[in-house]
Amino acid sequence: MNFFGFQMIIFCLVLFIETCVSVASDHFNILALFPYAGKSHFDVVEPLLDELALRGHNLSVYSHFPKKESLVNYHDFYIGSKSSKGINVIDLNSVKESYQLVKMIGFFELGLEQVCRRGLLHPHIQNLLKSTDEYDLVISEMFHTDCFVPFAEKFQAPLVLVRTSAMAAWLSARTANPHNPSYVPGTTSGLPTRMSFAQRLANTLDFVLYNVLYQIYNAKGERLARQYFGEAMSPLQSTAARASLFLINSHFVSQYAKPTLPNVKEIGGLHLKDAKPLHKDLESWMNGEYGVVYMNLGSMIKPSTMDKDKRDAFLRVFAELHPVKVLLRWDSSEMEIVLPQNVKLIEWAPQNDILHHPNVKLFIGHAGMLGIIEAIHAGIPMVMIPMFGDQESNAMISQEKGLGLVLQYYDINYDSLNLTIREVLFKKKYSDTAKILSQAFRDRPMTVREEAAFWVEYVARHRQTINSLMHTPSRDLYFHQYFLLDVLAFLASFLVMTLWLISMAATKIHRLFGTLQRKHLKTQ
Repeated sequence: MNFFGFQMIIFCLVLFIETCVSVASDHFNILALFPYAGKSHFDVVEPLLDELALRGHNLSVYSHFPKKESLVNYHDFYIGSKSSKGINVIDLNSVKESYQLVKMIGFFELGLEQVCRRGLLHPHIQNLLKSTDEYDLVISEMFHTDCFVPFAEKFQAPLVLVRTSAMAAWLSARTANPHNPSYVPGTTSGLPTRMSFAQRLANTLDFVLYNVLYQIYNAKGERLARQYFGEAMSPLQSTAARASLFLINSHFVSQYAKPTLPNVKEIGGLHLKDAKPLHKDLESWMNGEYGVVYMNLGSMIKPSTMDKDKRDAFLRVFAELHPVKVLLRWDSSEMEIVLPQNVKLIEWAPQNDILHHPNVKLFIGHAGMLGIIEAIHAGIPMVMIPMFGDQESNAMISQEKGLGLVLQYYDINYDSLNLTIREVLFKKKYSDTAKILSQAFRDRPMTVREEAAFWVEYVARHRQTINSLMHTPSRDLYFHQYFLLDVLAFLASFLVMTLWLISMAATKIHRLFGTLQRKHLKTQ
């Protein structure tokens, strides 16, 4: 072997070693904390966690939903209980027309109880509090409380926060993302994006009320968190505001266009998977000439608790749709009455696969963010029956886009149900709009999983400088600076001073002119 050949072997060996070291250095140790027991919430983030594990990162995942089948690099720590399964847990009798304030208080109370009190007490979390492990990144959900964000401070790691619905009013301060109530409806307000004066007034009050309530409950959560993280813990809100990246489960097609900063990324559709063939029996039943109406009020709702008069109204309307078939998600495989011949109950529905079946013509849902995204992706129009949380606003915005119609649960009777379902099912404009939205939603430069994973890795790779690179300078401004109140005060003062000086000068000139005139008269 000549000297040149030996040099080439050495060069290739060095290059191989450098490549291996480089790849190894890009494999990060990630702590994922998802203490809320909502199955649909975890359904959003699980594909991202899977993608990160498949890319070779080591994940420690604390959640209520451990994997049924193990995944390499993915380590589950179950922090739930039998009472936190998150499926079929909401009684429809609790869905009533009530003041938004009452709903919001219940929402924040849930966070304090489930996440702060019970979550931080769980043995696995207690062990994590004592852990001396090192993490390159912490990923958590920003929902109704920030009790788990101090783990980012404990492990001195960058923080990535995931929002499984659209950006809420109280989160705008931490992201510094513009949130103008004149055109950004509150996530629970049930208002459209084009608002009248009365609606803008209501939306502004909603914005203020939500922020005040958040501050009140954030203080309560902070007192609880200090019991576990110690008095030296930084304020929850400041730790959350220092997050390097905010992943928001929305998209301008499923929601609406609004400004976003570099550290705020829309990941609407992250949970979507390729549609799979249905089970042979279900596939056989759904085949037919007249199409299928699919109804599912979400994983957390217990359908069998529906009022008898409303259930009977649904079944009567469904019977009159024959020969159109109706697939109904129910929390059991039976109902205590005889079903119409065109209605089939299904205890657990593979929703994404069903919506992409060519025979499905209408989706009746509760306007959860995941369901709306799945309907848009599949190009299926909707009748939306919002129940709680962000569903009111999701439904109103989808109706505004022409995807379907909203029907309030407490307004359901035979006439309202029959009119609404037949309008959306048989008028072509709704299915046409759904297909147009589907094409726009699908048209992306890369998959959402790839994009979300890229930005998480980007934060980990550049963790030393990420905040200075992606955070807007507006985060460092005080309230009076951000809204230019000091500038306006200066300009107003300058204007007043100028007018005062002009007035004083005019008065003196007037007096001087009067004096000269009197002297002139005396000399005559």
